[in-house]
Amino acid sequence: MARKAKKFTDHEKEKLEKEQAYLSNERTLLSFIRTSLTFILVGLGIFTLSENTHRLYLAFLFVAVGLIFGVYGYKNFRKVKSLISLL
Repeated sequence: MARKAKKFTDHEKEKLEKEQAYLSNERTLLSFIRTSLTFILVGLGIFTLSENTHRLYLAFLFVAVGLIFGVYGYKNFRKVKSLISLL
């Protein structure tokens, strides 16, 4: 016996769309965090293994880019979260 699909009301549809947008925003934040940590860890690895000055600058550059990615990702998350709450 086949089950009938549940029909959602407009209010339920809006609630589900809002939840979907929120979860998507969280996934984006996690992606930024993953990228940020990757850059920071590469920078720390270069710093640990480097012996000349040029590689130290490269290590600091990777760490700085990682921190920038992290801050930007968090600010983006907060901005989109506030926009979602307006829906």
